Amino acid sequence: LQNNTVADAILDRIVNSSHRIHLKGDSLRPKYEKVNENYE
Repeated sequence: LQNNTVADAILDRIVNSSHRIHLKGDSLRPKYEKVNENYE
């Protein structure tokens, strides 16, 4: 977004009503990166 004030207002709306979720365990990102490489 080019207007910093608008971007700040949007983020404030999103973060204000958000919930933090703590997850345990390994990330699935490496697994999905390997899958995506096979499709290219």
